[in-house]
Amino acid sequence: MREIPNDILANLLRYLPMLIENLDQQKVRKSLRLTNAVRVLNFHIIPKLKKIDNEQKNRNREK
Repeated sequence: MREIPNDILANLLRYLPMLIENLDQQKVRKSLRLTNAVRVLNFHIIPKLKKIDNEQKNRNREK
């Protein structure tokens, strides 16, 4: 797996949830595509990013 620079990963983990929270809920409910995108971000992408971040931190501690 490719290494992701720490600053990019940290920024994604910080800003993606903030963006999702500030979406217009009326538009999210009306658009199935937007609803699915939010669901994928919340339940698949963000947890994977957190896992990658934890793995990279553990590798850096071991060095």
